[in-house]
Amino acid sequence: MPREKKTTEQKLIPMDKRIKRVLDDSWIAPVYLNAAITELLNKFNAMSDEELKKYMEGFVAPETARAHVKEICGQY
Repeated sequence: MPREKKTTEQKLIPMDKRIKRVLDDSWIAPVYLNAAITELLNKFNAMSDEELKKYMEGFVAPETARAHVKEICGQY
């Protein structure tokens, strides 16, 4: 009887480590990150508080989510 192959599952690398890896590997990565965060802020600002609350699945208050993204963008 043939031996069963064991599959090795890859562990998901935490997001902060993936971001740091990309930032270290590519000089243009900060531009990508800036564009993505700016678009996220635009999306959040276009949503009502209720829509954003649903989008965040109730884990973060709309005001907090917007404030965090603004801070990342450098818009205080």
